[in-house]
Amino acid sequence: MRKSLFPIFLLLFGLPLVSIAQDMTCPIIVQTALDTIHDLCDSTGRNQACYGNLSLEVEPQPEVESLKFDSPGDIVHAADIQSLRLSSMDAAVPEWGIAMMRLQANLPDTMPGQNVTFLLFGNVEIQNTVEQVPEIEVMVTASESINVRRAPDDAVITTLAPGTILTANGRNAGSDWLRVALADNGAEGWVAGYLLHTEESIENLAVVQPGEMIYRPLQAFYIRTGLSDSPCSESPNSGLLIQTPEGAGEVEFTVNEVRIRLSSTAFLQAEAGNALIVNLLEGHAIVTTFDRTVTVPAGARTTIPIDENLSASGPPGDPEPYTEEAVQSQPVSLLPRPIEVAAPLTEAEIAAHSACTISSGTAVNLRGGPGTVYTRVASLSADTATVVTGKAEGADGFVWWQLSRERWVRSDVVEASGNCGAVVVISEQDFPPVPTPAPAPIVNSGGGYSSLIPIGLCTTPVVNAGRITLNIGVSRNRWANCEDAMAEAQNRGLAIFTGSGPAPANYRLSPQCHWNAQHSEWGISTEADVVLTPGIYTYTGTWLDGETYTCTFTVQ
Repeated sequence: MRKSLFPIFLLLFGLPLVSIAQDMTCPIIVQTALDTIHDLCDSTGRNQACYGNLSLEVEPQPEVESLKFDSPGDIVHAADIQSLRLSSMDAAVPEWGIAMMRLQANLPDTMPGQNVTFLLFGNVEIQNTVEQVPEIEVMVTASESINVRRAPDDAVITTLAPGTILTANGRNAGSDWLRVALADNGAEGWVAGYLLHTEESIENLAVVQPGEMIYRPLQAFYIRTGLSDSPCSESPNSGLLIQTPEGAGEVEFTVNEVRIRLSSTAFLQAEAGNALIVNLLEGHAIVTTFDRTVTVPAGARTTIPIDENLSASGPPGDPEPYTEEAVQSQPVSLLPRPIEVAAPLTEAEIAAHSACTISSGTAVNLRGGPGTVYTRVASLSADTATVVTGKAEGADGFVWWQLSRERWVRSDVVEASGNCGAVVVISEQDFPPVPTPAPAPIVNSGGGYSSLIPIGLCTTPVVNAGRITLNIGVSRNRWANCEDAMAEAQNRGLAIFTGSGPAPANYRLSPQCHWNAQHSEWGISTEADVVLTPGIYTYTGTWLDGETYTCTFTVQ
């Protein structure tokens, strides 16, 4: 439930307002406010808010004891703000509230210089609905690189080296898997808890579901604004101007319970009991609520009905042209990326510009190029619509959709909608270079690596095509120390692998002389290599003393 605002009324530098008002007209008030925020808020950093111009009312978060945000140029952490209310244009006072924020949203930590810019002006109230996410620091304690998975026991999305320190921000209900933030791409993944060490209790973390999004400060909020309230042509209507950084892809927000994905500059307005209006000044937006998704091109808008509590009460409407009056005099000169506000589109132009989007009911892999010869670089979350930027026919004969330079998805695993016939065809000479396969790491069955099939545990059911290491280990509670394990390994000899694919080669014995704290064990294993193409395979590993294990797995 949203809290009511506790106003903090602010004066204009303590000067007599009547004397100032004699010389302040609407255009002068606007220009003075813009000059003020340009001069005083240039140093605003990531996840910070800057007081631009009078007058503002702020309510801090309940746990924040004091918040100095009462003079132009004051800068505070965005996470400390519960709500913020700005004043509409009043030439008689004179005043016109304006504030700037620079937010991380779902941009990666490795892009600190790139932020989403919020510019609020006029009769605007914004309320932060993001709760602080408990986090703990963890370290990889395994002796070899470990897998980060899309979800517990799911596909591998990347690996982490021993000693890597990172942040865990969630756990599964059994507390045996931790969700971790990946600094290299801003995504999240899952790691088996026994491979990580922390000085803190993992019970401090919230129980979360795979695919559940982490919201950073003001990435989810309610907004209320005036509509058509500009007092002069030099003044924009009250609202929120949002710009995403160039080259950052789509940035996601939840606004009045509407999911909005932006790769653009947008102007938002919302009136209680009426509508949330998303105007696209450049780029595009993907807007979803009530199980309907629309893609809005530059020069158009979509309207979402909202109730008296500012919550979405229906699906987004079809994109339609916005009017020049609705987006007049937008202060785009204050944004970090220069743009030209798009002219309103016609209905025919909107139909022609309707973007091709793809989505899937389940999470699917994204690869670095159009084919399975490229490595997996990320995943597309379930029920997430994404704009297609190109297409190509891969060597496998399938059409592949391009989502960015190095993010591709095969067309038969997703649903496409929109004007997909107009998508540009990417020629073969413009394909990303095919990566050279690296030799598969030689690791033990406890590691669960993408190039490793632990026959005995069968915990890696999906691997990439190429060199695969088959592994069969005998370890659990069998030996009291490493020396005993090594002696048994020499006495037992090798296992034999048989299966539905080529015969494995390069057999080797691999005593694993490290103690697994999760299972209280020492281990030994036999490994052999086989080169496999995409398909489904079954392999059996049989120790020479007769102990047998079987695993069926998919190569993609």
